[in-house]
Amino acid sequence: MITNISAPESKLDPFCVENNLRSWASSRIIARGIDYCRKGRVLSLELLDGNRVRAEVEGSIAEPYRVEIRFDANGLPAAKCSCPFDWEPLCKHAVAALIAWQQEETGSEPRISPQSESTGPLTADAPDQEKYIQDLARLERTARAASGREQNLKVLRRPAQGIFGTYLVGSSVPDRTSENYRVTVRDAAWNHASCDCPDYRVNELGTCKHVERVRVLLKKAGGLDAAQEKARRPWVYLGSRPSHRNIHRPAQEIRFYCPSGLASRAPEWLRQHVDPDGWLRDGKDPERQLHDFKRMLRRLEAAGLRPEVDPAARELLEQEARRRLWERRVEALAGDPRRSAWRRSAGRMDIRLHPYQVQGILFAAKKRRAFIGDDMGLGKTVQGIGTALLLRELGAVKRALVIVPASLKQQWKREIESACDAGVEVIAGSAKERDRQYRRLGTFFVVANYELMYRDLESILALKPDLVILDEAQRVKNWETKIARTLKRLGSPCRLVLTGTPLQNRLHELQGISEFLDPKLLGAPWKLMPTYARLDAQDKVAGYTNLDHLRRRLERFLIRRTRPEVLSQLPKRTDNAFWTPILPAQQDVHDELASQVVRLVNKWKKHKRLTREDMNRLLMLLTCMRIVCNAYGQYDWKSVEAEVLKTRRASGELKARIGSPKLEEFRKVLGELLETPGQKLVIFSQWERMLRLAELYVRNILEERGARHVMFTGALSLRKRDAEVRRFHEDPDCRIFFSTDAGGVGLNLQRAASVVVNLEMPWNPAVLEQRVGRVLRLGQKKSVEVVNFISSECIEEKIFNLVAQKK
Repeated sequence: MITNISAPESKLDPFCVENNLRSWASSRIIARGIDYCRKGRVLSLELLDGNRVRAEVEGSIAEPYRVEIRFDANGLPAAKCSCPFDWEPLCKHAVAALIAWQQEETGSEPRISPQSESTGPLTADAPDQEKYIQDLARLERTARAASGREQNLKVLRRPAQGIFGTYLVGSSVPDRTSENYRVTVRDAAWNHASCDCPDYRVNELGTCKHVERVRVLLKKAGGLDAAQEKARRPWVYLGSRPSHRNIHRPAQEIRFYCPSGLASRAPEWLRQHVDPDGWLRDGKDPERQLHDFKRMLRRLEAAGLRPEVDPAARELLEQEARRRLWERRVEALAGDPRRSAWRRSAGRMDIRLHPYQVQGILFAAKKRRAFIGDDMGLGKTVQGIGTALLLRELGAVKRALVIVPASLKQQWKREIESACDAGVEVIAGSAKERDRQYRRLGTFFVVANYELMYRDLESILALKPDLVILDEAQRVKNWETKIARTLKRLGSPCRLVLTGTPLQNRLHELQGISEFLDPKLLGAPWKLMPTYARLDAQDKVAGYTNLDHLRRRLERFLIRRTRPEVLSQLPKRTDNAFWTPILPAQQDVHDELASQVVRLVNKWKKHKRLTREDMNRLLMLLTCMRIVCNAYGQYDWKSVEAEVLKTRRASGELKARIGSPKLEEFRKVLGELLETPGQKLVIFSQWERMLRLAELYVRNILEERGARHVMFTGALSLRKRDAEVRRFHEDPDCRIFFSTDAGGVGLNLQRAASVVVNLEMPWNPAVLEQRVGRVLRLGQKKSVEVVNFISSECIEEKIFNLVAQKK
């Protein structure tokens, strides 16, 4: 768990634990912390700088968890702990450390009643789940009140008359990033206060730090008097309602509030439009809903009530009506893809589209903000290109920005160029070179990698792309990073996310990516884990629950097809290439070897012959060039051999010496391929050393999934070979078959595997087909996916092009 830690300000009284712990942690976590402390699981404790506590706490793993807690200027603790628990401000280890700290400083255990005996497993159906969520809501409100104080928020403007009305709240020390927000106070009980800040719209608390700042101001002035409400007009505003039980349509976020003095004048017919709590009833058809809403306001005016209408509420209904009109336009295309708009755009691509791909393009164009979550190898790139072309033809997009991992930039360029003539520019090079590129861009497609999002932010914002496509979005592991925050600043009206990973297994990744499409898509971030995670007795995630609710939330934006679902539409084989750069150390060796090759070639040109020694040397040089493109450590094997063969896990230092962007990419792709339950892979390399390095890079991924592997090389005896092949076929947990080209002939692996991975491209296309032929042969009932890893701008790229020409 990691939270931002403020700078130390002042020494605190340890009794703050006893006095304030209930406002820092949920009852459930407090009960855990008390139990840990009483059982002596706080192994070490030290006080630093007067207000910083550092501790080691025994957990459920071999090594103790390391905890550090620092108090900010307002006396609030911010903690970081090496445990994985991260959805409350404090974990049980931090609570145990705080209790132990007060006990050590004062000589007595804090008098804290946990107020909760629930420390057992927690699921979505557990009777205390709602109580737990309410407990967390209390902490979230406390945090927002503290945030308002910490950030020195100031009320910049008050209502012209009286107390009720709109306040302007902003920073007392404004800078170029600070913004002001409008807080509207409507009732003395604070049940109908609202703010136009992004947090209020999403957090489902009915408050935010700006609302809390106004609350403090009015409390100092004597509070709110309900009697003052009587003369007010009714309000229609955009609220924020809980969604962890019921999923609401956007229009149902609009709320009607009638002050107590006017409640008796509310006409009976109003109940047809609003529920007993004042929320607008669901009209299902957005166009009809907008018409009924306007009619309702006219009738209220006629009745003398004259409601004050939040412009955001009216705008929401108008947006929904426009959205429905657009969807009907695209639905007409879906009903008849032969229409001219389709035929002039996606229908013109030089690629044969499968029916499910046509469906994906039309879905993404219809929604304008969408996930395409198909399995790897089902052609998400083609669907992304087709969506961009169709949206351009329909007038919604003038420029498409494609953001991808660096290894996929050239792959996207090749796919776009082979599919259409729309033009594509890949952003690359030094800062000066990139700046020149941005200034002269004239292409429809612009391809950039994620790391450039914050380096080139101003240039990217200046592009004003109407469509942003995120490919392999799950690679952005932490959506609180600079890259993620930058992505959220892109104001593009059309957005498309492509990912082949079943993200429901990684809820925080799903939350972050969903916010890029719609901040309210999955509701309040703080509710995500309590709503969908199934926690064991130790508060570890044991699985997920309530996934039908999650799917219903996503269905407005998500289309996902698995390979088995579209098997009848697939060719027998699909090929995917992952392009990776090489490091400067690899490049230096590669170029030196290449210069020696050039000298031998020039010698042949001059004399029209080479000696046998020259020929052998030429082949050796070409082989070494290929080896160093795989990994520097494979070329300089002696420097890493002992550690590679003995170590259990590859450290960062060892990986730096191995030096292989290709293996880093292979590790990411393998993790995604293994997400498909039961899917088995055959991984080929010409060299056993490369297989050893590859196995080391993915060892922890295999262990986390309880997966095993086979290492099949020419050194195995015939008896051992047969045993390993049987194990791959018969053991469901044996999912990886590492093989040199000793396994490229004579083996039948089609009953077990459906994926072939080539860690490098062989010279001879016949060798490549022999490898694929181990899996794609008579009896194979699945579509076979072939994954090739190619180092770019070196001999491997030339081999890839040569093999394509030979084929």
